[in-house]
Amino acid sequence: MDIKLMCLGNEVSPTMATAQKAIENDFKAVFDGEFKFTNYGSEKEFIQALSGAIEIEDVLVLACQPELYTAFKSFVANAFTFKARPVKAIQRLIQESAPTVSSETVLNHSLIPVDADAILSQDGLYSGYAVNADDQILIVLPLDPSRIDFILEDGLFPYLRDTLDIGEFVDDPLKGIAADGVAVGAAAAARAEEAAAEETPAEAPVKKGPYDAAYLEEVISRLREKGLTVAVSTTKTVDFLKSISETVNMDRVIFLSPYTFAKNDMKADEYAVKLAKGAFDTSEASLGASLTKVYAKTNEDGTKSYYMYASISDGKTANQAKIRAKPGDTPPQLIYKSIEVLFRMMDLWSGTGYAEPQYTTEAVVDEDFAAEHAAVDAEGNPVKDAGDKRKSTQKTVATALIGASAIGSAVISLLANNLY
Repeated sequence: MDIKLMCLGNEVSPTMATAQKAIENDFKAVFDGEFKFTNYGSEKEFIQALSGAIEIEDVLVLACQPELYTAFKSFVANAFTFKARPVKAIQRLIQESAPTVSSETVLNHSLIPVDADAILSQDGLYSGYAVNADDQILIVLPLDPSRIDFILEDGLFPYLRDTLDIGEFVDDPLKGIAADGVAVGAAAAARAEEAAAEETPAEAPVKKGPYDAAYLEEVISRLREKGLTVAVSTTKTVDFLKSISETVNMDRVIFLSPYTFAKNDMKADEYAVKLAKGAFDTSEASLGASLTKVYAKTNEDGTKSYYMYASISDGKTANQAKIRAKPGDTPPQLIYKSIEVLFRMMDLWSGTGYAEPQYTTEAVVDEDFAAEHAAVDAEGNPVKDAGDKRKSTQKTVATALIGASAIGSAVISLLANNLY
């Protein structure tokens, strides 16, 4: 994979150098090769280099010092003719962490391209973004040492792992494991252990189960009282939900939808939302929901880190959550934890009527989702695939901006020729 790190400004201060080194080291830890920033002293030099880089690089990282960052974002947007939009998640984060910041500053820091994914900082200020088009990724970051570690660890590299499927298991992490979390090959031993447990004195402590059954029952009860129902799309991890239903009464509230489709090259978070939306669209339920498979990445020490996504959609709004396993947790333990998160999302939705992100930085489905969901054809019938049409249109636009590098190069070269 060809990756280029580019910085506007060749007078690199110690703080900028610290941020550059953090970015370089993180890329070295994940990808093979040596990564080092190239610094450019003027906008024209930077644009000329960018014009050539988009012809050959798979990943482009563009960065500059924090003091010029908002202007730099506009500069890059102009180079690619990106249309910008404010991100509500960034605005809320800034307003909560720095309530005295002016509304103009909040707006400037929240603007990213329409088709971009926000890469948030811990306080929203100087957040980055990434645009993925036609297997080429453009990343814009601030060289801010006080924020870069959070941006990289909680934003950029989770995004790259999801987008590029870095370090995912080829084999199924649940292979040989039943929905009760016990390895299939160990079933006989487990039965023997259960038999022995029956002879344990009554005063012996009862082992806590892998999930909070009492909480799940509370959520089911609240949904039932409001007459709400949930359709859950078909994935392998749904078997664990079936297992829970043997002890938690989900009758007339939770239904299994036959809706499913292949992920292929779709990002994992988008896949989770599409599963949830599909479950909603193809049922009469109040809400659609999904649980993805368990994904994993290989750490430097050879250990595995597991994660998966939960999502809900009511046809107008959607939310997805990425759930990471704690060190030492097994895939089944992660699944049960994710089911609890999914129930928490259902519970919040039932109280607010809106599936806005409580766990994530931004809804995968944005404000125009509702209007597009209500789209009709020439005969006035609902267009069920309006979301798919929108995604296709956005990809076409983004591809024209970056992926079609000949066009992108021409635009940037024109800008370069007109600078100075």
